[in-house]
Formats: sequence, structure tokens, C-alpha cells
Amino acid sequence: MCRVCEGGDPELQIDGIGTPAAHIGTWETVRQDGGALQQCTKQEQRSVVRFLFSEGVKPIEIHCRMRIQYGDRCMSRTQVYEWTEKFKNGVTSVEDSPRPGPAFTAVTEDNIAAVEIVIRENRRVTVKEVASLLDISVGSAHHIIHDELKFRKVCAIWVPKRLTPEMKERRVDTC
Repeated sequence: MCRVCEGGDPELQIDGIGTPAAHIGTWETVRQDGGALQQCTKQEQRSVVRFLFSEGVKPIEIHCRMRIQYGDRCMSRTQVYEWTEKFKNGVTSVEDSPRPGPAFTAVTEDNIAAVEIVIRENRRVTVKEVASLLDISVGSAHHIIHDELKFRKVCAIWVPKRLTPEMKERRVDTC
């Protein structure tokens, strides 16, 4: 039983929104008094769950205790249950497991340089044409042009979002 429940009913009553009734408003008071940990990581909270679970503390109690310490930054009750289930099944790592799916392989330095050359040779080229010329997906070509090279289309011509010193000189000379 956590310190908030000491002397209270050992059976936690859950109200309509899923908050333990014995704890309503209590963690707010503790948090305002400076008791909450303002800086925390997911791994830190998972380690706390792992530690308390290894001591035999129930998931609802773990969540209540964490809510007191972490306040608004506390992981959800569902996450506490999911992580205790993982630890029960033998998982020992508190890190996220690697995500499935292919790596982002089309956005390489070679492809970025090739896209820039294609655009500088023909500023009216489309994203689809760049993708077919370099044999990469349209999405990768779009990502390279917009996010890596920072180009945008103005009147059907690709222009850099920022002027280089050379371009600024040309503008001054034409005026």
C-alpha cells in the first residue's frame, strides 16, 4: 500500500474516470510542494515499474506511486500494466524494441547531390521526373528536395528557400 493509502481502505475504489478514489487530488498537493520529478525519461519510469514489480507491488499501486512522483509526466496506467506484463514474461530491457520495416535508404549523400545536380540543370523538372531519373520513390525525391535541399516551387521553377551570397550579388547588380 502506498503512503497516500496508509490507514485507508486496502481495496482501492475506482471512480467513473478510472482514477483511484483514495488518490483524487492528493498527487496534486504533493506535486505543488515540489515532490514531483519534473525531468524524467521513459526508460527511467520503466525502470521504476520494473523495480516495484520485482518487489511484488501491484500495477495499480505502481501507477499511484508514480503519479505522486511524476505528476503530469507519469506514464499512463495502461502502459504500467503493459510493462508489468512484459516483465512478467521475462523481458528485462527498459528500452523500446526495434521497429519493423525497411530503413530509409534512398536519402543518401549521393542521391542528395544527384537531385541537386538535376534541379540545377533544369529548374522546371518535376518531383516525378526526378524520382524516375534517379530510380527512387516519389516520396524520397520529395523529401530530398523539400527537407534536405530546402527547395520550393515558385512559378514552376525550383528555387532555394534561402538566397546564397552569389544570388544576392546578382540581385544587387540587376537593380
